[in-house]
Amino acid sequence: MSPRQVEIRTRLAYARRAAGLTQEEMAKMTGISIASYARLERGLIRNPPLGWLVNAGFVLDYTLEDLVEDEMREWHRLERRKPPSSEWHERPKVRERAERFRVEQEQGEGPADEVQDVR
Repeated sequence: MSPRQVEIRTRLAYARRAAGLTQEEMAKMTGISIASYARLERGLIRNPPLGWLVNAGFVLDYTLEDLVEDEMREWHRLERRKPPSSEWHERPKVRERAERFRVEQEQGEGPADEVQDVR
């Protein structure tokens, strides 16, 4: 394998490449730091926050089922928490950020510099 070829290790990496996006673009559109996104895509985060995968699914137009790795389906001890708000399920900020990024790309502008680590 040449230095420029990178092994595709996860379904997320495959979906991103199929969409023609870079890791940096995906990180910015999903609201995840670039370092965290790269670790997620390389499979280094064994039990990633569900919100990260949901955001990536919205950006890539994939279902959560399409992006979840087999190892992620293993049993994990759950913490009791309040259910998320309805806004969490609709992800308006993620949709808005992804749309703004796409418009900027179409207009030939550089990507927005705002990156937030959403946890």
